[in-house]
Amino acid sequence: MKYVFMGCVDGDTTGLNAIAFAIIDAGFAGVRIQYADEKRILWEPILSTIEGRMFACLCDAALQEIPLPTIAEVLYIIQACETEQQ
Repeated sequence: MKYVFMGCVDGDTTGLNAIAFAIIDAGFAGVRIQYADEKRILWEPILSTIEGRMFACLCDAALQEIPLPTIAEVLYIIQACETEQQ
């Protein structure tokens, strides 16, 4: 199943870009760059992963202007879910 994000938000202003890069830097593979240019990044969450589903939910929240959790909170939740799943 492929996630289709129906909207456009500023990833820098909302914090989505920082969250996505933090997920990648933490070694998770569930978020990748689908397209990037000088002005924007189009992220692709992989819905078969916990972090991909989490990022997709954050994208939807940002579109609705719901405040996003901090990077530390996002990584904690992902790691806790990964541990629980094992």
